[in-house]
Amino acid sequence: MVVDIRPVRREDYESIAKELYENIRFADRLEMVQLHRNSWQYVYDSMLSSDILYQARDKAGKLLCLTGTAPIDGDLYSCVWCLGTKELSRHKREFVAYGKILMKEFLTCKRALKNYIGIENKEALTWIKHMGAEFMEPIKLGDGVFIPFLIKG
Repeated sequence: MVVDIRPVRREDYESIAKELYENIRFADRLEMVQLHRNSWQYVYDSMLSSDILYQARDKAGKLLCLTGTAPIDGDLYSCVWCLGTKELSRHKREFVAYGKILMKEFLTCKRALKNYIGIENKEALTWIKHMGAEFMEPIKLGDGVFIPFLIKG
């Protein structure tokens, strides 16, 4: 299967945020609920705060995920994030391959990437491990337990 990864145009942010939210993976929705941010607006705000932003679509044009980075801690780090649709699980192999290319790009101007993933989100934890993540001790955020990670350049 072919995956098309391309930048997101600013004028498409709202429609794509709604498109993702309507078909979001259960594990990503659970994280949003646990963080008290369960709305398409959270997806949209994540897009607005990003300095790098991509969408991945299958050959039929179905949205697979949004991924990007948002600056944090000055110029040293970026928050790397990815929210997927239910379709993403059909493209795991391709997404690991493309993910490594994206991580290299994300790290070209930052010392490291960091964020956290819900402890129940096994697919995302496995994927980010393939991207070179180092995990830290779990932390409590909102109503959930999350695992912080760091990817060094």
